[in-house]
Amino acid sequence: MKIRDIEPTEIEVMSVFVITCFICSEKHYISLVKSVSEAINSATKEGWHGYETTDETCSTACPKCIKEAQDNETEAAA
Repeated sequence: MKIRDIEPTEIEVMSVFVITCFICSEKHYISLVKSVSEAINSATKEGWHGYETTDETCSTACPKCIKEAQDNETEAAA
């Protein structure tokens, strides 16, 4: 058997976008998209958002932290 290099056409370049929750530091990895806007759209579909309340602004939060912030706001309003 003769060993040779991998065929370059068999290699795929893949970007990975990493989104980190500002509150709990959970990381969300998104691949198979080509731009930041596509990564944002993908994360949004999975429940990642920024939010603004009367007390705070958060640029990026995971679904769990979004839910917690919504619950806290509901309790504060009651």
